[in-house]
Amino acid sequence: MSTIIVATDLSQIARNAALYAADMAAAVHAELFLLHVYVPPVNMGDIMVPLMYDTWKKEAELEMVALKRMVMRQSMRPIHVRWEVRVGIYLTELKGACARLNPYSVVIGATGTTGAERVLFGSHAIITMKQLSWPVICVPPEAHFNIIRRIGLACDFEQVVRTVPFQEIEHLIKDFNAELHVLHIGREESINRAALSGAGSLLDHLKTVKPQFHFIQQEDIDEGILDFVQQHALDLLIILPKRHRFLEALLHRSHTRQFVLHNHVPLMAMHVPQNRNGW
Repeated sequence: MSTIIVATDLSQIARNAALYAADMAAAVHAELFLLHVYVPPVNMGDIMVPLMYDTWKKEAELEMVALKRMVMRQSMRPIHVRWEVRVGIYLTELKGACARLNPYSVVIGATGTTGAERVLFGSHAIITMKQLSWPVICVPPEAHFNIIRRIGLACDFEQVVRTVPFQEIEHLIKDFNAELHVLHIGREESINRAALSGAGSLLDHLKTVKPQFHFIQQEDIDEGILDFVQQHALDLLIILPKRHRFLEALLHRSHTRQFVLHNHVPLMAMHVPQNRNGW
C-alpha cells in the first residue's frame, strides 16, 4: 500500500490540508502518515530544555491523536492513519520520513494561522516544494478534495527529457483517469522552434495520456496561470520548480503565497526522482 505523508504544524490550515490528504488517500487506496516536527528554540537553558520538551511532547501527541480521529471521521472512505512526532530540523526530518516510506505524495498547508506560523510554515512550504525530491502538494487554505478530473502542467519545454518526471505524471493521470493540460505562458518570442521541439518531446513521452497543449502569450506569469486554472476548471496544477526559469517568479515566496491564497486549486511540485535515497 502506498503512503501519503502530511507534514503538519497543527494549525487550522494544516488540518484542512490533512483532510484533503485523507480524501486523496481514500481515492488512491493509500494510507495516511501524519508528521509533526518540533524545532526547539535556539536560546534555551540546559535545565529548561527537558521540562519544556516533555510538556510540548505531551501536548503535541494529544493534538496528533485528535487530528487522527478527525481525519478518520471525516474522510470520504475508511483509511489507515499513522502519526509521528519528532524533534529536529523540519526538512531533515521530513526527508528522513520520505526515505523510509517512499510516499505517493507529501501534502502541506500553504501557511499557518498566526503571524509567526505564516512566516515559518509559509517558508517551509516553499522550501519543501523546491528541495524535496518526492511529489509535494501545497493545499490553499480553503481548498477541498474533489475527484481530480483535470490536471494542469506548467512547463517551459526546456531540457524536457532531463527535467520532466514523465513516469510519475503518467501514473498520476492514470490513477485519476484525468485530462492533462500542458500550458506554456510567456512572451511571443518564448514560443520558438526550441519550445515547439520540447513540446513534441513531451508529447512523445506522455502520448498514452493524450496531453492537450496550450501556448499563451502573457508577460505576467501569475495572472496567466490563474486565468488558465479558472477558465479550464483545473483540479490540480503541477509545477516543475527545480530547473525552470519559466517558474522563478511563481516560486518566489511572496508570489507563491499570493497564488495559493487567491486560488482554491492545489499546487503539486514534481522533480525528476534522482538520488532519493541520498535525499
